[in-house]
Amino acid sequence: MRAKNLLKSILLIFTFFYLSAIFSATINLRDADIRAFSADIAKISNKTIILDPRIKGNVSVISNSDLDPGEAYEVFLSVLRVHGFSAIENNGVVKVVPESGARQDSSAVKDSLDGFTTEIFRLKQANAKTLAPILKPLVNKQGHIAAYEPTNTIIIADYSGNLSRIKAILEEIDKDPAESFELIKLENTSANEIARILGSIYKSSGESKRSFSIISVESSNS
Repeated sequence: MRAKNLLKSILLIFTFFYLSAIFSATINLRDADIRAFSADIAKISNKTIILDPRIKGNVSVISNSDLDPGEAYEVFLSVLRVHGFSAIENNGVVKVVPESGARQDSSAVKDSLDGFTTEIFRLKQANAKTLAPILKPLVNKQGHIAAYEPTNTIIIADYSGNLSRIKAILEEIDKDPAESFELIKLENTSANEIARILGSIYKSSGESKRSFSIISVESSNS
């Protein structure tokens, strides 16, 4: 009996790692055809994707780590939105069509494609769901930002220059706050409110049990 249970456990572990290896992919594309990208996503996500004949253009996507099918599909949706397209899903079939604005002025949409890149940020310290709406005002109006909770990932599509600026901010925010100490005096914002926002951004890690403090000093609004 014990031997059978041990065999089952080994098979489950093997299956887990085997499926993990199959259902993960690293997406790094520069000026790739959007139709070919859609075909790849259809295989990864196991969805049927139907493209409108007007769906054309090149896309750039940067990922430094493997993405599971859910993440890959979220990236696909972000890329479509930035390029002026919409995905309508029904019973596992995804229809990709131009948005109403794209139908009215296709030339304007085409111009907006230049310089757009989609990048994936898997956070270690900060909480993606909390951070995404805070960063949204920094994203270009034609860009897009989304949080994928299962892997604590943020997906951003924007002009390359602005994306680099947001990336630098993300790298600073995603550091372990316990590694440094700094007193910041505020002029136009309440220290209490900023302390509350920062406290909600960072998530606690059950494994590392890192501890940190965000304290507002009301007397100096720091």
